[in-house]
Amino acid sequence: MVAHKIELSQESLIGSFTKEVTPIISVSSGDSIRFETLDAGWGTGRSNGERRKPFSRKEKIYGGHALLGPIYIEGAKKGMTLEIEFNDIIPGQYGFTAAGQYPNWQNQKLHLTEYKEISLDWKLDNKSMVGVCEINGNSFSVSLRPFMGVIGMPPDDIGIHSTWPPRYCGGNIDCKELVKGSKLYLPISVDGAYLGIGDGHALQEDGRNQLPSY
Repeated sequence: MVAHKIELSQESLIGSFTKEVTPIISVSSGDSIRFETLDAGWGTGRSNGERRKPFSRKEKIYGGHALLGPIYIEGAKKGMTLEIEFNDIIPGQYGFTAAGQYPNWQNQKLHLTEYKEISLDWKLDNKSMVGVCEINGNSFSVSLRPFMGVIGMPPDDIGIHSTWPPRYCGGNIDCKELVKGSKLYLPISVDGAYLGIGDGHALQEDGRNQLPSY
């Protein structure tokens, strides 16, 4: 078993699920991977009121959530089951919640796309595992329970596949129970798996309310 460390870079990130690009790394069953990633919108926090986005995402393959990958898994064959164990999940120092304007299905259903986005910034402490937000001079805090929101493989089809929907082979699962120490089992859809993972959440309750982190 080998412990791999993947540095955060343009080359280590992708915004889709596909088997038509070169994997960033090849690992074997039982190996572990240590990595960091961006928030869902490819950001690392705010500077002068604007979200910092250090990497380009012009091509179609960068259109969705910022994912680490794809990761090629030696010996993984279509029809097998992939076991993923989360040994540790450590939030960054910054998170945000947002509502309105962005044309996702929730905002469209609630007719919020016509309103300017409302966003709250959070300071996250990964020692005390507490997030704090200041609103109109009032301070609010929540206990953090981090997990990864998007984990999956491309479906058995050619092309570039969106990170937004959940699929039988994973995707935008947003399962708040996939915390440190948990395991996820997914059907392997393509030989080599081509696994992607990202969209870190510091906290989420029922109903998909969420506090992303990076």
